Amino acid sequence: SSRGIVSRLNYLMDAILSGSNEIIDMNKSDDEIGKLSNAIQTPMTGQRHLEFSNKTLEVIAESKDLKAILKQIILFYESENLDSICSVLLLDEERKHLTHGVAPSLPSFYSSGIDGLAIGPNAGPCGAAAYKNELTIVENISTNPLCENFKELANRAGLKACWSQPILSSKGEVLGTFAVYYKTAKSPGEEELKLLKTLAYKAGFAIESNYQEKALKKAKSHCQL
Repeated sequence: SSRGIVSRLNYLMDAILSGSNEIIDMNKSDDEIGKLSNAIQTPMTGQRHLEFSNKTLEVIAESKDLKAILKQIILFYESENLDSICSVLLLDEERKHLTHGVAPSLPSFYSSGIDGLAIGPNAGPCGAAAYKNELTIVENISTNPLCENFKELANRAGLKACWSQPILSSKGEVLGTFAVYYKTAKSPGEEELKLLKTLAYKAGFAIESNYQEKALKKAKSHCQL
């Protein structure tokens, strides 16, 4: 249910933003998660992070639109890093291609150009990140052999750097990628990486929750036949 999703995401957000070392058990009941969430202290959480958490929870509570939730997450990263341009790609059911998810600040021609991208060790930062299940950092797209097939498209969009973090399920399976682009050659700093990984974790939870709810509805409809 939406209430269950909100409870679990609230617990997850608080745990991540607090820097808690506690093992996150997503199989706990809503009541247990609620108690744990309230018990976790968040001294490292800034006001902007708290506002973001609350706003994201409101989006989930008011809408089951996955893209609206992912857009909220992306816009938060972009607001914290003003020169960044972010996107989320989703791995298809065959687990072979990345499809367009959300990219509010990317040129539409670029999003269309990488929609359906086959994952692989040399398939650009996002394709490689999904294939290897590891953070992939490209500081300079124009000189990195990983981007050989994407240089022209990236150059047309004015993109010079890309860092791509796999989005994972609670079981560690790749669900997609969270990419950060810049219009200058750039390597990530510690805080930028921390925020990227944190938001990719939140995106993974939102995606998995959405998929689970769809599967539940499908199962219920079959039972009614």
